[in-house]
Amino acid sequence: MADPRLFAAGDEGLPLSIPRFLFAVLGAPVVWALHLAASYFLITLDCITPWDGGTWSVLAVTALAAAVSAGAGWIAW
Repeated sequence: MADPRLFAAGDEGLPLSIPRFLFAVLGAPVVWALHLAASYFLITLDCITPWDGGTWSVLAVTALAAAVSAGAGWIAW
């Protein structure tokens, strides 16, 4: 029978830290909420000023949010 402490401690046998746990659970939702706010800001900035970088900046913010969410998923796994 498997040792139940392995599921709480991870593969390394080290205790799971609270910040790592919080990042694994809340990382993706918080990042995507920030992504939504940043996207609204960037598109508004693109519409009300002569700056034409809205599309590329939203793509960059989306790629960054996807990478952080994937990292949170990796930590959670």
